[in-house]
Amino acid sequence: MIDLSGAILRKANLRNTVWGDHCRWQEANFSGSDFTGINNESSCVFVRCNFSNTIWDQADLWQSSFVDCTSTNANFDDAKFSEVRFTSESSFFGY
Repeated sequence: MIDLSGAILRKANLRNTVWGDHCRWQEANFSGSDFTGINNESSCVFVRCNFSNTIWDQADLWQSSFVDCTSTNANFDDAKFSEVRFTSESSFFGY
């Protein structure tokens, strides 16, 4: 598992990147980042991450979870989300 918890990636250019299986991001700041064309293999978990003002145009995510994340003004134009969960921490972790 790749664990990049607490990473600061404000305004990062992540266009067309491929993310491996089972990556975990906790309290990472992606505000203003560009995820255009991103593709993840499966099972990325984002917990309390900031996705404000991000671009997800043509992103392809599969079996990923966004738990208590902020996505104010995020642009999901033409994004493909398959089996993606947007949920609260209490329901995701079962408490």
